[in-house]
Amino acid sequence: MSDIPDTPPDQVADGVWAIPVKIPSPRLKVVNSYAFDAGDGGLVLVDLGYSDDRSLASLEAGLAAIGAKVEDVRGVLFTHSHGDHYGLAGIVQERSGAWLGLHQADVWLVEQIAGTRTEGGGLRETLEVAGAPVPESEGDAPGRTWTFPPPLPERILADGDRLQLGAYEAVVHHTPGHSPGHLCFEVRDAGVVLTGDHILSRTTPNVAAWPWTTTDPLGDYLQALSAAERFGDGLLGLPGHEDQMDDVGARAREIRDHHEEQLRAVIDIVGDGQATIAEVAEQMDWSRPWDKLTPMDRIMALGEGNAHLRLLETRGQLQRTDQRPELWSRVNGGALDR
Repeated sequence: MSDIPDTPPDQVADGVWAIPVKIPSPRLKVVNSYAFDAGDGGLVLVDLGYSDDRSLASLEAGLAAIGAKVEDVRGVLFTHSHGDHYGLAGIVQERSGAWLGLHQADVWLVEQIAGTRTEGGGLRETLEVAGAPVPESEGDAPGRTWTFPPPLPERILADGDRLQLGAYEAVVHHTPGHSPGHLCFEVRDAGVVLTGDHILSRTTPNVAAWPWTTTDPLGDYLQALSAAERFGDGLLGLPGHEDQMDDVGARAREIRDHHEEQLRAVIDIVGDGQATIAEVAEQMDWSRPWDKLTPMDRIMALGEGNAHLRLLETRGQLQRTDQRPELWSRVNGGALDR
């Protein structure tokens, strides 16, 4: 990652900056952290970066470019608890005493990473249920170690909450899908909406279901996309990755149309027989051919394929067997409404 130059912060409104923070991901490269002037010589940030020395150095450089430092951070809001957004929470809080804000539905993931909660399965269960090859040892499984234990948030955020960010008021919107507790922050006075990983400018965010998932993540996500069309109207979209968006509503519609196309493809892949999650995922349309995906990308694709199957089950169009691997088939030979 050291060969990727630091990009200077972009002032997107009076007292609001976008700070690209480098992360150890060859595809995404940076996560966008957003800084709000808190009005007391400090800052409130939204999202941070990985638990990684290079991410920390990149965040420090971005803050220095706007005349600030980590110790000036008064609080941090998180769109969600994935490592590339929440990873630096511990070290930032230790150095600044900042409060942390997160939705309750994402607290469980922080607890798992911190080792205080063990519900849910793992890679082996995911692969067995999907009908995919299982590695001979856990050492074959891709993963990432956090270098600083993540603390739990002090402030639990909920849909409709209003937060004061210096001169601006932010409205909290619960937008589940990419994670159960994903949040967007509408800051209308500043003319922006922070979309996290709910809406990205070029790619479609990963929305996955796992064997232990009890909800319908893709159904929740599509419903939240419709809401985003309304609260993002007329605002500059500030995503967790990639580029800023002039028309959040239009991009939300594009992503929704993409998923409906994927759903039609899934029903065709299942056909008149039975198919495993792995067989479906391998034939879905991804940004690269299946044999070009990394092991982690394939696992994410299994989760996303499963989410599409689950939504079709919710719609009454597909059914699954209660076995390992799961076998999916059409309900009464029915076809997807077109």
